[in-house]
Amino acid sequence: MLAITATTASIWTAIGTGALALATFVSLFFARRALNKTQAQIELGQSQLKQTQEDIELSRKEVEEAHRPVVVPVADSRTIKIGVAGRHQEHEAVPFGWPRDVLTVPLENIGAGPALNVEMSIRLLDVEDRPSAPQKTLAAMAGLGKDELVPLQIHAPYLKEHSNFELTITYDDVAGKGWLTVGRWNVDEGRYTDLTFNTQAEGPYGLKQDGELVKPVPPGG
Repeated sequence: MLAITATTASIWTAIGTGALALATFVSLFFARRALNKTQAQIELGQSQLKQTQEDIELSRKEVEEAHRPVVVPVADSRTIKIGVAGRHQEHEAVPFGWPRDVLTVPLENIGAGPALNVEMSIRLLDVEDRPSAPQKTLAAMAGLGKDELVPLQIHAPYLKEHSNFELTITYDDVAGKGWLTVGRWNVDEGRYTDLTFNTQAEGPYGLKQDGELVKPVPPGG
């Protein structure tokens, strides 16, 4: 009788151990399955978040481009009219000195939106095309509308009649983002060279020249 009882206990112990192992296995199986499902949901959520961020960035860029101003210095055969102290003069749309000690630089906004807080500065270039004077002279206007051409005048008593100079134009879009145009006026060629377009945050030479935005036309071209 004792042997039968011991055998029965062993059987029930084995059954209990097996049942516990089976329950543990089932629990681990469903736990792993739930973990995999959770990980899949996390990965899906991350993917959706990334897609949303990309969509937001794309929308932001589209809105930005839809209102971005692009201010360029003009050098072409169009005629502009300048009036100073009751006197008027018509001139080709190129940089020229008039009246005395004043440089007139025609600017045009070829972008999609208005340019605000427009400021222009120049630095003389030496015979090796390097800035010869660290000091910049500044001129400004409140705004320049889309497709608008306006001659901006700057006091430059040091500028000779046939001088090359570096021109820097800063301006804001309607959202307050700052933009920058930099170019060099070459008197002999009658055009601007090395034109760059960038954000003010990136600096004047952060981007390569965008030849599709501006193709200066020499006088008479």
